[in-house]
Amino acid sequence: MKTNDPQHAAFSAVSKSVSDVFSDLVQLSGLRPQFDFQHARLAGVDFAGSNLSEFNFDYADLRGAKWANRLSDPSTLQYSLRGNGTNEVRGTDFKDFSAKVLSKALWAERFFAFQVLVDNWGENPDTVEVLLKLLPTKSGTYLPLCSFVYFSASYLNDNEAKTRCISMANAGGSQVNIYRLRKLRLSASQNAKYFKTVDMKPRYPAGLTAKELKPLLRGLSDMIDSTVRTENNSAL
Repeated sequence: MKTNDPQHAAFSAVSKSVSDVFSDLVQLSGLRPQFDFQHARLAGVDFAGSNLSEFNFDYADLRGAKWANRLSDPSTLQYSLRGNGTNEVRGTDFKDFSAKVLSKALWAERFFAFQVLVDNWGENPDTVEVLLKLLPTKSGTYLPLCSFVYFSASYLNDNEAKTRCISMANAGGSQVNIYRLRKLRLSASQNAKYFKTVDMKPRYPAGLTAKELKPLLRGLSDMIDSTVRTENNSAL
């Protein structure tokens, strides 16, 4: 099959380029930053030196992308995959998983759906929004606490806490979880305290910031206080 002249010229320009900067190569290729990178597979791409101001990365797979030394941020990153997960998911799957998290299914099933969100979409305002909806609802104690601890442990690279949450979800409604509850609350409180004092630095464009954390930390505190009061009243 013959390649038409514009395609051949673009391929030739890219192959002969002395620059390996992503945005430079895109410009030479003739691709349109505003349209051609939605839903794109860009895992592991190094954006160093790139002007990304016109790029639309909505729903794109950007897991493992290198953002250091970029010249500007993308125009939009809605539901893009930015975490470290390896699940076979697409950016458009976000709404299905978030719906599962907020459904009336068993708490463990809802937690595992939230785990997929955090692992693959990362700690950003999209996942914060889902977590915020868990805190004031009648979700019991395990689901909102495990979800917050997993979310914050993911940011802090605390694999021990993440494993504890997964173990609790696997145990489901087992009595053994009652004995883990105190440690779970302690982890949640410690992580919340850390976030209140640390200078938040987003790991990627539109990442987690102190602004997004404030309502989340307030909701967590209210939820813990409410469940503790309920348990104390039941013990009387």
